[in-house]
Amino acid sequence: MDLGGNERMLSAIIAGLDSNIYHNHIIFLDRGSDKSKFLKDYAEQSGVKTLVISSKGYFDWSVVKKLGSALKSVNPDIVHTHLYLAQIYGRIAARNAAVPVIISSEQNVYFYKKHFPFRLLEKYLSGFTTRIIASSNGVRQYLIDKVGIQKDKINVIYNCINVADFRAAPNPAASDTVSIGALGHLHRQKGYEYLLDAAKMVSSSDPGARFSIGGSGPLKGRLQRRIAALGLEDKVRLAGFVDDAKAYLKTIDIFVMPSLWEGFGISALEAMASGRPVIVSDVAGLNELVEDGKSGLLVKPGDASGLAQKISMLCRDRDLRVELGKNAAERAGRFSCGEIIPLFGKLYDELT
Repeated sequence: MDLGGNERMLSAIIAGLDSNIYHNHIIFLDRGSDKSKFLKDYAEQSGVKTLVISSKGYFDWSVVKKLGSALKSVNPDIVHTHLYLAQIYGRIAARNAAVPVIISSEQNVYFYKKHFPFRLLEKYLSGFTTRIIASSNGVRQYLIDKVGIQKDKINVIYNCINVADFRAAPNPAASDTVSIGALGHLHRQKGYEYLLDAAKMVSSSDPGARFSIGGSGPLKGRLQRRIAALGLEDKVRLAGFVDDAKAYLKTIDIFVMPSLWEGFGISALEAMASGRPVIVSDVAGLNELVEDGKSGLLVKPGDASGLAQKISMLCRDRDLRVELGKNAAERAGRFSCGEIIPLFGKLYDELT
């Protein structure tokens, strides 16, 4: 129920589908760890029925029975699962409840899925999954090559945002201080430790650079200690949980997403739509979103030195920042929800 990229995507699907045709119900699995009720509140305000099923943790198979009972009461034509626990429990419960169409969204490159027993589990689940929606071609190819999913089971539908909501963000005025921002869950996947190493390098050559990392997560303490160890307390700020990405993006000059792996990158897309130059890792999803040297810059994942070089280049060249930001905003238009969400409706119609 917390605010995140997948939750924002699901809220966009709810908003974009014709409520006269599609009657949505959302069932949440609650392990008691959610810090907000963003998606539940949004769904209920939109007239979508919700149900919260409690779970004791990752391996609570009693959830399958609870979900099965809930699905039998709803009697859906389609079950569409999102995120890993729902992909497992939801698909099994949907099969047990004889739901005609079972769809699963794959939002990321999950490396553990190529290993036993997860690879075996994924192949088993895919056997009765009608279709898997990959958030990028990179995710699709990973599922085929590494997990062993049949390619005809997988459709690619990119994630999206309401681009017009972000285009109003003005560029910060010229200043000796250049603000570099990142936004995302404080997790190893996001590569923030490499960003801190890059910040140390950049601060030595570009003293006006200031860094901000927005988000919450398990690495907060570790990142705080790393900032102190590098002597970056006056250069790097952990901004905490950000509930208004539009407002946050207005405060920065450069957006950085140094992920070690990714599925798509909603935050990077939001930054692009805001007209911000972006530096992102050359990984699945992000390298489909950003055209290197035109709508942003790509950097090798885990390469702190290369990241520092590209940050410094943009810090010193405001004209290049403006040019890349303008191109990024144009590129973002291809990932507008007005273009993407109808593809979900089209797929639902085809499968039913």
